[in-house]
Amino acid sequence: MTTPTTNIGLGNIQTEFGGSSPISLSEYYRGGANVNISQVKSPVDSEFISTSGTIRIGMFRNLGKFPTGNIVAGGAYVWTLINTNTTSGTNAALLAFNTDGSTTKYGAGSSGPNGWYSSYPQSNLGGLYYIYAEPSYTNSVGEMSTSISIPGFNSSPFFSWLSMDSQRVWALNNVTASSFAQRLLTIKISTTPSDTGLLATYTNVAFEVTVA
Repeated sequence: MTTPTTNIGLGNIQTEFGGSSPISLSEYYRGGANVNISQVKSPVDSEFISTSGTIRIGMFRNLGKFPTGNIVAGGAYVWTLINTNTTSGTNAALLAFNTDGSTTKYGAGSSGPNGWYSSYPQSNLGGLYYIYAEPSYTNSVGEMSTSISIPGFNSSPFFSWLSMDSQRVWALNNVTASSFAQRLLTIKISTTPSDTGLLATYTNVAFEVTVA
């Protein structure tokens, strides 16, 4: 069910999003009790529902209530990407943040959530968020670069806020025989391209590749 494309009223909004009576538009700020922060924008109004300040009925035209869910909680070692005792093929450990809220992990010993969003997959999700990564530890073996020998994946840069409307990937390559490569990253997710809208910080996201 969705709200009307035209002639929308407060009753239509309440039917779709819930809320109390008497109805007040102030009940329906995005990120509040009735409208999920990840609510997509109206295809008619082409504007996100406000999180504060001015809010208009037109922002709710032709909308269905966005499924509930949240950013996966931050912390240390939420993801660990491990590829152990590789001797040929792709010597890499990889973590991808996909636009639908899921994650892709490459490496037989890898662990961590299968999504960066608690309810996935959901279309039109990634465009609401930004992601940032920076290394917090590195040893002298292997490299994290844009050259990844895993088909279909292209690595993302460090030290920049990137919109999650595209897949974002970080991977560690190790091509040195009889060696252990390790990187630890700090990864952040925000509603803005800065710490202002910070939702979660993942410290010590570990990438480890051992080559026999």
